[in-house]
Amino acid sequence: MKLDQKNRDHQMLSRGELAKRWGVSKETIKRRERDGLIHPIRLSSRLLRYRLIDILRVEEALASPIAHTSTFGAER
Repeated sequence: MKLDQKNRDHQMLSRGELAKRWGVSKETIKRRERDGLIHPIRLSSRLLRYRLIDILRVEEALASPIAHTSTFGAER
């Protein structure tokens, strides 16, 4: 299913959904937050979400020839 621009701007992913999308653990997603690679939106004291449009930008940037691929999916 292809998303149009408007839907991508508003769609959100949970930490678990993002971890599954990237093939990493939730702990790796937390590390990526601390490293400043991704920035969650806090919807409540216990609820975080990531905007799909932001995730797509990160994926695009890391797919470029200049990007260092180990930053994206490598477990520490």
